[in-house]
Amino acid sequence: MKRLLACLCSLALAVTCLAAGFAACAAPATTRALTTAYGDFATTPYGHDQLVDLAVLTRDYTVDHIPRATLEEAIVDAARASAFDESLGKSPQWKRVAAATRLSDETQPADQVAAALGAWPAFGLDDEVYSHLDDCYALISGALPWLWLAAAIAAASLVILVRAGHVRTAGSALIAGPAALLAFMAVCGIAAAIDFEGFFALFHGVLFPQGNWTFPADSLLICMLPEGFWMGMGALWLAVTLAACIVSVVIGRLLMKRGATAPVRERLSSKQEGTK
Repeated sequence: MKRLLACLCSLALAVTCLAAGFAACAAPATTRALTTAYGDFATTPYGHDQLVDLAVLTRDYTVDHIPRATLEEAIVDAARASAFDESLGKSPQWKRVAAATRLSDETQPADQVAAALGAWPAFGLDDEVYSHLDDCYALISGALPWLWLAAAIAAASLVILVRAGHVRTAGSALIAGPAALLAFMAVCGIAAAIDFEGFFALFHGVLFPQGNWTFPADSLLICMLPEGFWMGMGALWLAVTLAACIVSVVIGRLLMKRGATAPVRERLSSKQEGTK
């Protein structure tokens, strides 16, 4: 029974460490920082702050599933603010787009303007983009309950093992799963370093077999979240997961040492009582 519990605990710990890395990647501050660092500000018609804010709202739609209308209104507001901004250096093209989408007509509903902007991938998000973002949300929201369950199983099984006196078994469980995950993440990190585009395509091909995850290089979505963004995201996920695994392994080693010395102390205590 204790071996089965230890195996369950070890597996749950590995999943929890992986989830810790994802949680760091999914934070709004991460999106803001990575878009600030890697956003394609030269291609997009939007200003620096506008693009970063839109990236964070896109993250909010994907992870928290804020209303689509909220993101569409933000895109329209950004478009109206920058359409005739000569400082952006793209005003001739923007003026043509502004005329075609009737940006100057503030009585036009935002969703209609957003749909019109979506016809130009560089200026808006179309239904195909939203479909992919919806798929991302479905994947995340579907996985979250299982990730929380894994964390609960890991915690509960550890408590049971320790209270039952199986300290060394608890320690080995803390080491085995995270150590295996360390090896797996190291392989993934090496593969990504050698061929990031190939690894990225494989990763998305597994998660999104429907294949709706490729977009033009100059599209608004790619300008907000270019390759550098995803490389930074991958590095953060790897770093946080590795840190969580290392902490688990260190605690596991301490528990194993404690479990090894406990029987010795008990024997010494028994001998001392016997000589009295």
